[in-house]
Amino acid sequence: MCLFCAVFLRVFIYINGTNWTHDTMSILTLDLGQNTGWCISNKKKEIVLHGWILCKPSRFEGGGMQFLKFRRFLEGKYTHMKMTERDPIKEVYFEEVRRHLGTTAAHIYGGFSGVLTSFCEEWKIPYRGIGVMVMKKYVSEDGHANKESVMAAVNKRLGTIITSDDEADAIGLMFMAIDGVA
Repeated sequence: MCLFCAVFLRVFIYINGTNWTHDTMSILTLDLGQNTGWCISNKKKEIVLHGWILCKPSRFEGGGMQFLKFRRFLEGKYTHMKMTERDPIKEVYFEEVRRHLGTTAAHIYGGFSGVLTSFCEEWKIPYRGIGVMVMKKYVSEDGHANKESVMAAVNKRLGTIITSDDEADAIGLMFMAIDGVA
């Protein structure tokens, strides 16, 4: 963060008299991958933002660009929450994958995991991985549920239609965090 931004944030916090306690902070959940699903809750434990971001490099970008895109996404969400919502991210939960179907998928997941954990360490944000089967069992009551079953369970609880399985996984992780199960 640049010096101007740091000074601006301190002045902003002082002027608005924000009390930065545990009750004024947000949670970020992520389903890591080239299509990263994400979800943010506010201090009232309500889901306020969710979506997905495509981090896959284009034809003219190098392989490391996907990790830079993800890092910029994290910095953007963190700055947005601090500047507009005044609810800094207090915790990060991500879907922890133990087994990958291919070597490339494992390398990509490891890269995103490394970017996320270094970002959290830099900003002193606690983070925790939650197993895929644990989340599926909590959301759909079946640890071996397919993507459609998880999306249907998320859509039912959320009351909207989510079409991305990555976004649905991130929202499922948020349900666990909000309910205090994560």
